[in-house]
Amino acid sequence: MASHSLASLTNPFVYLISTHHEGRDNALVATWVVSATLVEHKGRVMVALSPSSLTAELVQASRRFAVQLLSEGQHDLVARLGLSSGREADKLDGLERARTNRGLPLVSGTCGWADCDATIATGTDERLVCLGRVVEEEVYPDRRPLTFGMVTQALPEATLRAIEAQRTRDAESDWPNGSTEF
Repeated sequence: MASHSLASLTNPFVYLISTHHEGRDNALVATWVVSATLVEHKGRVMVALSPSSLTAELVQASRRFAVQLLSEGQHDLVARLGLSSGREADKLDGLERARTNRGLPLVSGTCGWADCDATIATGTDERLVCLGRVVEEEVYPDRRPLTFGMVTQALPEATLRAIEAQRTRDAESDWPNGSTEF
């Protein structure tokens, strides 16, 4: 019988975390985004970011981020935004986008978005965890959310291998010297 992790039994939604600071936009793909409130009208979300990413750096500097739930058919964004660094090029260049009232970049066609103030950020070597207070949000309930399973079914095998290789590189840089200690 094959060994599985608990995480392998899930099919997480795919999100974009975007931000803007001092004239610079950036975004990354995230699958670890959770609601962090019991009171619906006091929206809070918790997101986990790669601490070595430009997006994490900009979120820490600006104390703001937008969470966007990708919709079915936006699987190409996973490769586009997940296989390159915003340090090398503007990952959002050429994408149809809008902005929140506070100026955070939004990719068009998502299931919705939330503009958040990063109220708490804490981290380990592996992840920067940000608690965000929702300032403004918009939801498009007629759109179907993109899951990671849909991504693996839609993208070519070579692209999936490149995504897995990038994930491995990120994990190695986020866990220095192979350490898993807190």
